[in-house]
Amino acid sequence: MGYFDGLTGASFKTDPQGRTVFYPFGVLAKGRIVPDDAAERALKRQLKTAYMVFLPATVAIAAVGVSSNLMLTLALITLLTVSFQLFVSSLIKGYARSDERLTLREAQMTQARSLGRRWLVALAIISALLAAGGLAVVALEPHEGLLTGLGTFAFFGACFAVFTSQVRRLKREAAGI
Repeated sequence: MGYFDGLTGASFKTDPQGRTVFYPFGVLAKGRIVPDDAAERALKRQLKTAYMVFLPATVAIAAVGVSSNLMLTLALITLLTVSFQLFVSSLIKGYARSDERLTLREAQMTQARSLGRRWLVALAIISALLAAGGLAVVALEPHEGLLTGLGTFAFFGACFAVFTSQVRRLKREAAGI
C-alpha cells in the first residue's frame, strides 16, 4: 500500500453498526456515513487523487514561497486548503451524518496500519533529516534563516515524533499489548 492510500485510509472507520464512516475534517468533526461499498471505493479513489494533486502543490508553494513572499505563500496555501475542503464536501453531499467521532489515536493507528512499518520508518528518517536541515540553516544563517530554520525544525521534528510514535504503536499492537 502506498503513502496516499495510507493518508486516505486514516479518514475512514467502521462504526459499531458495521457502516463505513468518512471523516472529512478528521478529528475536528463528526463523520459522514458512506452508503455502500461502491461509494466507498469511489470516494477513496477521488480522495487519493485529490491528495496527489493538492499535497505536492502545497509543498511546492511552501518551498518556493517561504524565502520570497510569506504573505503570498500563506494566501496561496489557504486558497488550496479551502479548495480541497470544498472539493471533499462536494463528494459527500447528501451523505447522512454520523454521531461517531474519530479520535486522534484511531486516525493515527488507521494511518499507521495503512502505511505499514517500512513507510513509517522511511518517513521518520526523512523527517529527522529535514529537522536537522532546519537546525543547519539556523547555524549557518543565524539572522536571515532563523525563522525558516526554526520553523522547519519544529514542523519536521513534530512529524518525526508522530511517525516514531506510530511505529511503536504498531509494534505494541503486533505484540498484543
